[in-house]
Amino acid sequence: MDELVLKVDPLPKPRMTRSDKWNNRVVVKRYREYKDFLKYSALASKFQVGNELIMCFEIKIPKSYSKKKKAELLGMPCQITPDIDNLVKAVMDSLLPEDKTVWKICASKRWAEEGRVVIRNWTKEKVN
Repeated sequence: MDELVLKVDPLPKPRMTRSDKWNNRVVVKRYREYKDFLKYSALASKFQVGNELIMCFEIKIPKSYSKKKKAELLGMPCQITPDIDNLVKAVMDSLLPEDKTVWKICASKRWAEEGRVVIRNWTKEKVN
């Protein structure tokens, strides 16, 4: 399988401290649950992570936004927090024991009605 599609709100990797090993901060607890969800979803769907990845993060538009603003933002690039590098770090830490083997990543984050994470292996067209 070359694609993993998960209906979940993307979470960035938080800045961790030493005390997070025993201190149960809410943000760290949510992050660990998110990591477990990604890991076990990949295992259940038999998704094998390659060395070249495409990641698409769909960020849910807040309910507080007006209908007009929601319509304007839908499908547009999301240029506010969370930072895309922290979203990528969370996925890499979840799916790979060591991410040094990955040498190519293309990542994007867009506004959507529902949160979603799409991870694809970069496929090359066969040349004869």
